[in-house]
Amino acid sequence: MLARNGNKIDGVLAANDGLAGAVVSALKNHGLKPIAVTGQDATPTGVQYIISGWQTGTVYKSVRTEAAAAAQAAINIIKGKAVKTNGKVSGTPRSC
Repeated sequence: MLARNGNKIDGVLAANDGLAGAVVSALKNHGLKPIAVTGQDATPTGVQYIISGWQTGTVYKSVRTEAAAAAQAAINIIKGKAVKTNGKVSGTPRSC
């Protein structure tokens, strides 16, 4: 992306801190200054990049909570029951 845009990118919303780290690495390798870069998962490396000024944010999500919800959804699907949700995305059904 840097090459296609003449090294001019204003910010990056990365899917996780690992990808945000790849962005930071690319910026450093091209001798560029920090830009707004966010990730997810609140990894130790992501937090270090925040402290050093190379990453602007990260999102913490409880793995235990996510895993429990995913397991319950799978059990409900196997049993032919509706999957309980707490929100909806436009254009998608509320439950399976």
